[in-house]
Amino acid sequence: MRKVFLVLPLFAAAAFAADDAPAWVRQAAAATTPKYDGKVKAVVIHDDSRVDVEEGGKVTTTFQHAVRILTKEGRSAASAVVFYETSGGKVRQMNAWIIRASGEVKKFGKDRIVDMAADDHDVYDEARVQVVEAEKDVDVGDLFAFEWVREDRMVFLQFEERFQKGVHPALLSRYTVNVPAGWRVQGITFNHAKIDPAISETTGASSYAWQLQDMAPIEMEPSSPRLSSIVPRIAVSVIAPPGARTGLGKSFENWQDVSRWLAELADPQAVTSPEMTAKTQQLTAGAKSEIERIQAIGRYVQSVKYVSIQTGIGRGGGYKPHLASQVFAKSYGDCKDKATLMRTMLKLAGIESYPLSIFSGDPMFVRQEWASPQQFNHAIIAIRVSDDVKLNAVGTYPDLGRLLIFDPTDEHTQVGMIPEYEEGSLALINSPDHGALIRMPRSAPEANHLKRHFDVTLEPDGSIAAKLEETAMGHPGASYRSEIDHLQKADFRKRIESWVGNSGPGATLKSLDSSAGDNDSVQLRVEFNTPRYAKSIQGSLLVVKTGVLPPRERVHLAEPTRKYPVVVNAESYEETMTMTLPAGFAVDEMPRPRNATTEFGSMSTSCDAKDGVLTCKRSFTVTAQVIPVDKYKEARTFFSAIYGSGDEPVVLAKK
Repeated sequence: MRKVFLVLPLFAAAAFAADDAPAWVRQAAAATTPKYDGKVKAVVIHDDSRVDVEEGGKVTTTFQHAVRILTKEGRSAASAVVFYETSGGKVRQMNAWIIRASGEVKKFGKDRIVDMAADDHDVYDEARVQVVEAEKDVDVGDLFAFEWVREDRMVFLQFEERFQKGVHPALLSRYTVNVPAGWRVQGITFNHAKIDPAISETTGASSYAWQLQDMAPIEMEPSSPRLSSIVPRIAVSVIAPPGARTGLGKSFENWQDVSRWLAELADPQAVTSPEMTAKTQQLTAGAKSEIERIQAIGRYVQSVKYVSIQTGIGRGGGYKPHLASQVFAKSYGDCKDKATLMRTMLKLAGIESYPLSIFSGDPMFVRQEWASPQQFNHAIIAIRVSDDVKLNAVGTYPDLGRLLIFDPTDEHTQVGMIPEYEEGSLALINSPDHGALIRMPRSAPEANHLKRHFDVTLEPDGSIAAKLEETAMGHPGASYRSEIDHLQKADFRKRIESWVGNSGPGATLKSLDSSAGDNDSVQLRVEFNTPRYAKSIQGSLLVVKTGVLPPRERVHLAEPTRKYPVVVNAESYEETMTMTLPAGFAVDEMPRPRNATTEFGSMSTSCDAKDGVLTCKRSFTVTAQVIPVDKYKEARTFFSAIYGSGDEPVVLAKK
């Protein structure tokens, strides 16, 4: 599914001379900027949006934005962007200026406005973007300002706006919605205490304005929520009185209304063809069970190329899939096309399913309080399954029963798993009768298992020759498949070489091989040499680490304090290292075994020496959760322990 671009509001600009800037830009340039530390690269002085809704459905959006550049790195903030749709809207005005620290004004002409497709993956797309890039034109201390005015015929009279457009501090951010007399506006605040609008009434119109001031810079932390779940934002629904002319624009009373509307667009497109029927029969001919039929169809739809053709967006086309028979015949489509194709083929195989709307990229983005299609940007599928199907991606829901969730657009996540970035999300079942907002299942730690075995030979000089065999299942397996499929062999090798370099100075990769394993796993085999793995002390002692290499993916919690929650995904890890010791050396000291179980997960470590071989084992599990700030200290201690366990020393003494 394609998310219809939201209107970013504002107010009309006053007339000004061609070589000058309007009053609001001059005022922003004259504003006093607070002193920030060196981490703050730019500060937003002025951010003002206005949406004018007219009876009949016409919407005019005006946006003004001014940012002061504080460092060289902050010059990337000097960029103006406006999205529009050729089928239902147009950009009426686009202007941009620089005011130098000296007071000199530079106005950007039409020759600097670039108009392009909004998505390079789309064959034909009515969603376009106009851009003014001024990064190379601004200097430290300059003010970059722009404004645009856009007209639209909206599919929905629902809008969303962020008060902070990024991580930069903002001195003033205002959002205004103007509607005809008798119309109402409802706003819901996310990621901030409730913001009440200033409401004013004039002859024939009502105005609702939300405002925030002096917003602090946002410093993203490792494993923090996405920016969209941190910055304050407002969700607005415009409600017209009975009998008012709203054109295409509409609002929704509840999630059932949203579900019904989306189903009305999707269900008629589930049209089959004789060729599709024959292909479904071929795919499922050898299947011995319900899940095998689903897997066979799922693998086929994953192989359908992702390409989007967006038409009629301004009339709801961004939510309407193409006919399943067309998608099958052409063997390409976008997410909603692939979901519709799979639904149709499953029906031919006697399996019921529903389209599922979801937000891809932030599992915390969708909020139950605001019933709107605008909260979704992706389409997947929910498949009714029997009690015999026991997989991580299965959830049980009231009135719906057991549903297997699957994303046919993600070619690396197999049937039975949900992409990691979708787990735990709220998603909407699209059905005329069974519409409901449901929570996506989370996989268990053991489903995302990484198993490693190191076979190491240690020489008297401290060098090692090592062989690694690794099996990755679940999300680690999907991550490996993505790297192997999307990277050139040389680039993938460079990544592994960089990782092997963590074993010690001068490490060299000798061989690398990967293959598909059982249960949708990926197997990796690596050989490498590290000349300075162990630390030699006067030739009589060798100090080695119990862990040869750290996990490639890990939760970094280095700072002593935390501002935002910690988001962790489910995982389990198992490692065995067998090290053949050099002749004449024996273990003198080794770490004690450790076992711990916490609310975040569990860990276990042990070492043993016998017949000239040191064997060290370590394992841990992490439970998927959002860890609140008040538990950060305990979480930091736990993750430091599991990832630091590989650095514990073993001392070898020369006999």
